[in-house]
Amino acid sequence: MNEIKNFIKTHKLEIIIFAVALVVRIFLFYINLDANNGDFDKTIYGSDWYYEVSQNLYHGNGFSIDGLSPSPIHVPLYPLFLALSLFLFNGYIFAVVMQIIIGAFIPILALRLSKKIIDSDKISKFVGFFIAIEPNFVFFSFIFFTETLFIFLFLLACLVFMEYIENLNIKYLIIFSIILGASSLIKTVVQFYPIFLIPVMWWFFRKRIGLKKTFLHIGLFLSIFVVVLSPWLYRNYKVFGVPGMTIMPSLNLYVTLVPSVLSIENGVSFNEARKLFISDRNIDVSKLTVHTAPEFNKEAFDVLKKYPLSLLKVSAINVFTFFTHDGMLSVLQYAGFTPKESLSKPAITLLMDTPKEFLKTVWVHVKSPFVLVLLMRIFWGIVTLMFLFGIYLLWHKKKMTAPVVFALVTVLYFVVTTPSNGLTVNSRFRMPVNPIILSVALYPLIGFIESTNKDENENHIHS
Repeated sequence: MNEIKNFIKTHKLEIIIFAVALVVRIFLFYINLDANNGDFDKTIYGSDWYYEVSQNLYHGNGFSIDGLSPSPIHVPLYPLFLALSLFLFNGYIFAVVMQIIIGAFIPILALRLSKKIIDSDKISKFVGFFIAIEPNFVFFSFIFFTETLFIFLFLLACLVFMEYIENLNIKYLIIFSIILGASSLIKTVVQFYPIFLIPVMWWFFRKRIGLKKTFLHIGLFLSIFVVVLSPWLYRNYKVFGVPGMTIMPSLNLYVTLVPSVLSIENGVSFNEARKLFISDRNIDVSKLTVHTAPEFNKEAFDVLKKYPLSLLKVSAINVFTFFTHDGMLSVLQYAGFTPKESLSKPAITLLMDTPKEFLKTVWVHVKSPFVLVLLMRIFWGIVTLMFLFGIYLLWHKKKMTAPVVFALVTVLYFVVTTPSNGLTVNSRFRMPVNPIILSVALYPLIGFIESTNKDENENHIHS
């Protein structure tokens, strides 16, 4: 009994955050369930075909969307997680319950990661509570997308790497390598993450443990990471003849980035540009596999090289959207709310091209629940500015420690890997690094508050 009391006393903050996160997630789940007239499967269904793949795994058809041909899109762990629920309970209730619980643990990981980056209780508490109630994190905790499981493992990997940074214990490096590899088998966005980490490891560790040990550590990290991925690479080699992870980078390049550039170049909507590039040319995208990806990549790059200015503009919009997109529209729509008007283009593009239409649409939303979209968009815009100012202050005050640099390089990696998604970028792409962005963004503000409190205390003493 005393051990339980001591645990509760020691982890009181984490328990409160977990409880808040759990209640909010269950609450939104039931709102969405009601919006779907009690249809459980419709409530949890995501648009990335994980539902279909898990069904085919359950029925013995392998990693397949249509039940006939193997999927070159998906990596194994998330479909297996969903299929496990089907095998154990003949339904998805287990998967949803587990996702909600795992999702409620994410704010605790965010709290601890924030504390490692910026040593401030105020910042870490805010980050923990914010992630607990942030609409996107709540929403993705029960719908069938990879975000919840991936972010949980990725933040856990980041925390383990922070431990490795502090003491260079090789045990933590091994654990980090395994967890990062597992994360890549849920969502392949981090498959090239080691390329960004190697310079960080070399720069900070060469003087602490010497070049020889640094390279040994890097070699061990890469070896374990590749070993974790190797069963899936071998599967794709046997099935498609090429040891690749997924066709998603090529698919995004061909069906999102090229149409996005053509949309800007020709002044048409994204959907129209995609139709002109793919449907009207009778391109069969289903023929895009790990084996045929180089052919599709070549055609895509040939188009992109023709329009460098439009590509640059799309990239700029992409980066801006990465930091400022709020995701509230999807949250509200899945909860049963339907907007009277929708933007014909991405907000920043519409604002630059036809500001009158942009303002008209905004005014319609102001008088509805969709005002939350505007408020959250403004919020993330402010956070972005504060994040940039926070980076400047950390640099100016010479506080670019190894944990801070690791965190900023992680944000940079996710920024760099999103342009291939063109104009389809949304808040999902930023979610894994939201705890980092918020921590750095709050650094200038908390510094101001602490300095103000210090001045007040000094004045009180003198008086």
